[in-house]
Amino acid sequence: MRRLLPAVALLLALSACGNHDGGYPSQAFTDKATGTCVSASKAPQKRFPYPDFNPMKPDVAKLPAIGAFYTANGWPVAHMLQTQLHALGEPDSGRKVWDRFLAQFDRYIATYRQQIETARKSDAKGFTATAVEFRDMVNGANAAADKANVPRCSPFHLGSG
Repeated sequence: MRRLLPAVALLLALSACGNHDGGYPSQAFTDKATGTCVSASKAPQKRFPYPDFNPMKPDVAKLPAIGAFYTANGWPVAHMLQTQLHALGEPDSGRKVWDRFLAQFDRYIATYRQQIETARKSDAKGFTATAVEFRDMVNGANAAADKANVPRCSPFHLGSG
């Protein structure tokens, strides 16, 4: 999956919804997170070689090659972004919001890793299940950003062009 959870949009949406510690991440902290995501979105990536591939009805014969493609292309950038977001540390305020965001982002990364493994094993059912999970994560994050009236400013396609 070339998509990456709209990271900062989710963070901002969660911030706008409030949290129980009474604080929100500072603008400076949010700017750092945004910068990290924007940098990742500019990482060079190869174009996905199967433009007609349907993850809801995957061609089992192509799955091992797709797993190899994701391992070589999307995974390094996604993993780098995860590492960099965690390296930002904790904000002075809004820690619960940030921790919820990181937990959601980590869930995305775990699902991505699982999708790579299911592709490598030619597991069409497992691959489709991860695609559905991605779709639900992205749709939920986009809806939350829209509801909170914040931009979808984070990378959605990492170097997909």
